[in-house]
Amino acid sequence: MVAGGVVALAVIVLYATYNPAHSHLAPKCPVFLLTGWECPSCGIQRALHSILTGEWGLALRYNPFLCLSIPYALIAMWGAWGKGSAADKCSRFAFHRYTLWTYIALFFGWWIFRNTELWHSIANLP
Repeated sequence: MVAGGVVALAVIVLYATYNPAHSHLAPKCPVFLLTGWECPSCGIQRALHSILTGEWGLALRYNPFLCLSIPYALIAMWGAWGKGSAADKCSRFAFHRYTLWTYIALFFGWWIFRNTELWHSIANLP
């Protein structure tokens, strides 16, 4: 658990100080490179950097699904690792089959929507 925390902290420090939008060293999406379609995760590195530097509007343009996923992940982690009745409630919510199926449906819906002209016109992305 300590090693996971150290890795998470290292990733946070890296993305807080390093802008992947301006570097050729940042990993590129293999789905996008092979198909030209953006996967649901495309833009997460840039969005994470934007969140960590306080640019929430830019993060929403890069990947709004990440902004939805962060609170869900925090609730799920609290439910999985926390103690007490609040953690139990978080666990029941986060791992309930309706919550999980809703999240999966949103994931695939986002994958489809982000590859439409409507999304690109909203986000003003190339």
